[in-house]
Order: sequence, then C-alpha cells, then structure tokens
Amino acid sequence: MNTIFVFFLASAIIYALFCGNPNEIFDIITKSLNDSGAFIIKIAFLTGFFSGIMRIAEESGITDKLCGFIKKIIGRIFETKNETAKNYISLNIAANMIGIGNAANPAGLSAMEELDRDNKGRKFPSRDMCKFILFNTCSVQIIPTTVMSLRALYGSKNPSDIILPVLIVSISSLVFAMVVLKLAYRRKEE
Repeated sequence: MNTIFVFFLASAIIYALFCGNPNEIFDIITKSLNDSGAFIIKIAFLTGFFSGIMRIAEESGITDKLCGFIKKIIGRIFETKNETAKNYISLNIAANMIGIGNAANPAGLSAMEELDRDNKGRKFPSRDMCKFILFNTCSVQIIPTTVMSLRALYGSKNPSDIILPVLIVSISSLVFAMVVLKLAYRRKEE
C-alpha cells in the first residue's frame, strides 16, 4: 500500500513539474495538510465529547438499563455463559446503538478478551467471537451521533436525515452477515 501511495504522489509531482505547475501542487499539499489538521481537531473534540456523554450515561445508570435490555437479547444470540463477556458485549452494542463507536471500543476489546478466554487459546475464533465481530462491524445504530455531528460541522441543513437510512442499512447488513455465518458454520459441521 505504501508503494502505491508513493507511486501516485511521485506521479502527481512529476506531472505537475512537466506541466509547469509546481507551485500549484505544493499549494494543494499545504491546503490538504491544513484541512486534515482541522478535521483531526474536530474529530478529537467529538470523540472526547461523546466519550464524556458515555461516561455520564454509565454513571447515571442509563447504560446499565440499556445493557440489561440488550443482555436479554444477547442471551439468545451468544452461546457463552461468561457473564463478564455478556456485560462487555452489551455495553459495546449499547454504545454503538447510540452512535458513539469510539466509546464502544474499550468494551469491545474487553469483550473479545473474555470470549478468547472462553475459546481456551484455540487457533481459530469461536462462533461467539465471529458473531461479536459481525455485530461490531455492522454496528446497528439508532442514533448515528458521530455522523450527524460531522454533517452538522460541515454545514448540513438537516444532519439527522441520515438516521433511517443508517438504521436500515446496518440492520440489513447484520441480518445478512448472521445468515452467512450460520451457513458457513453449518457447512463446516457437515
């Protein structure tokens, strides 16, 4: 990947030099650096803000209530008897559902560690580990707060009009992924 990036960058610079526009390429590079720096600052602010919201939700008991509801559903989907893993999975899914995926990462990593303990050091991931990866990747979001915030930062007139499409796409991809996983395991068992 680095080779491809260097190739494209070198090609663009050489093209600019031969076309007589070397200043333009360096202006674009400088502008891109400024834009990416501003973007990183905005993302860092949003991450900190929503991590703080998640912390407040944890301390006020909101996440416990949401996790309790999610845990009932998880009990039917995941086979693990490890309550700590179920708690972390619930917290991760709850954070993803309200759109603060960055705050979900620590719970997701802890859940995967617990599921790995249940897997007893096997070379391949367990079925529960695969399911959790799918849940995490599909990230069913009721309120995609990060995307809505970015849309608002960049001047969207209605940043929340993305809620329904995100919900439909994330649920559809999760259902499809679970069906494929079930078929893959059924084939493996045959």
